Amino acid sequence: MSKAFTYIPSAYKAGTAYVPIPNTAAGDYDFARDSVATRVNENGVIEEMAKDVPRIDYSDGGCPVLLLDGESTNHVQYSYDFTNPYWVKRGGSSAIQNLISPRGINEACSITFAMSSSDDIYRTNILSSGSNNIALSMWIKNTTNSLKKIKINNAQSPSSGDWRVDLSMISNEWTRIDKNHESVTVVIPIADTSGFGIQFQSLIASEFVTIGVWGVQAEVSENTSSYISTNGSTATRNADVCGNSQQVYNPNSLVWKLNMAALSDTQSNNDDVITINNTTANSIRLGYTNENEARFSIASNSSYIGQYYLNVNSSSSYNDFSIKSTSDNFFIKVNGILVNVNTLTKPLSLERKDYHDGNNSFPFKGKIQSDIVSEDLTTFDSTVTSIAEILTNSKLTIR
Repeated sequence: MSKAFTYIPSAYKAGTAYVPIPNTAAGDYDFARDSVATRVNENGVIEEMAKDVPRIDYSDGGCPVLLLDGESTNHVQYSYDFTNPYWVKRGGSSAIQNLISPRGINEACSITFAMSSSDDIYRTNILSSGSNNIALSMWIKNTTNSLKKIKINNAQSPSSGDWRVDLSMISNEWTRIDKNHESVTVVIPIADTSGFGIQFQSLIASEFVTIGVWGVQAEVSENTSSYISTNGSTATRNADVCGNSQQVYNPNSLVWKLNMAALSDTQSNNDDVITINNTTANSIRLGYTNENEARFSIASNSSYIGQYYLNVNSSSSYNDFSIKSTSDNFFIKVNGILVNVNTLTKPLSLERKDYHDGNNSFPFKGKIQSDIVSEDLTTFDSTVTSIAEILTNSKLTIR
């Protein structure tokens, strides 16, 4: 019988992400993360996962995914408690800790503010001067069904950050906004050119606005990542590291089927990759390069044989990749469309699979819905439409 391993996000424990099909430890992934991290659980509630525990995430509201983040720091020291003096409230502005947060506890705040700088809520000196883009995000809710717009500025220097948020596009349910959310108009991108702070103002003089707010996050990054909770100091989430070193794969009879998404359409580091490899010397690699493109690379004996750029609909949407390696050639399907890759040279050996480049230098940042490796070449043309289908066909159960 040919070798085949099917990973779908399911059972896990500290240090291990289990591969349910077949039910053998040989296919399981080693997992490490030297910090706590958050996920959205099956009930839609944000919860904290302990150090080294994989995050099976339900943010997309459908099938669970394996969530993989890089290292990042939330520089906002009080991310949810706006009653703390850390957040300066001037004039008629106020903050009341009276809302159930996305974590399911009474810790979120209703904040009220107006347009004048004497009636705003702000915090300066979150970051000192630099030359970095800032990924700002937060959860807000329109508690008063307001149709107004509000302004979220860089309090340190409005010329280095100005958002307008249309509350008519925000419901009375918690919504996470960042620069890409439909309610946000980016007048000036947020950066720390002259330092960085956050200021909440209305857009009409002397008119107060009340919103719910929770989970404010400021990262030195182009893109928003999963929530990092703070309550008195900055906090850092370390990178997720995931891989399997227990299998040897035959480069002349190999099918790799992967359903994955990047964390953001603007994620542009094309070294964030998934590999079947023998370190970087021999590998086949797949990763996103920008919003509408993925890159497939082949290396043999420490030399790149070829790099192939593949069109995708959106990197933050789930894309299906199918790769077949035979003794004669490589073949690739992207969302069902066949792309021929002509090279007879193969990696000399493939001895592991990693959600990074093979040296743990460039961890993949994204979401994995399914990941199948098989020596049965006929599986290249098969489709998997659901977890239920996988389990029914295999007659196996998730551990």
